[in-house]
Amino acid sequence: VAARLATIWGPAAVAEQPGGLLLQAGGVGLHVLDEAALLRRLPGMRLPAGAARRAPCVVALSLHTCRFAATVMRAMQVAGARVEEGETRRVLVPASHAGGVILELCG
Repeated sequence: VAARLATIWGPAAVAEQPGGLLLQAGGVGLHVLDEAALLRRLPGMRLPAGAARRAPCVVALSLHTCRFAATVMRAMQVAGARVEEGETRRVLVPASHAGGVILELCG
């Protein structure tokens, strides 16, 4: 998986992490996680339909925004969305409302 992603994003630094890998390439951090690690990172979210395929696939996107307050207001109109405050401020949006992927919006 790391070699294939490097063909898209460029040369990557690869580090092992619990349940997968972290690739740093092209200014982007790409987490490649198994199902258990993903659900630990995004608690309360369900895997999107089709996520059980054998080949790795995108099941979640993590985006960082400088407009976090505005993002929270809009995301809270989505059924099943959850805001988490604390060390990491984020909004989790279920795949059923985000184009088939779990959406993590961080601010």
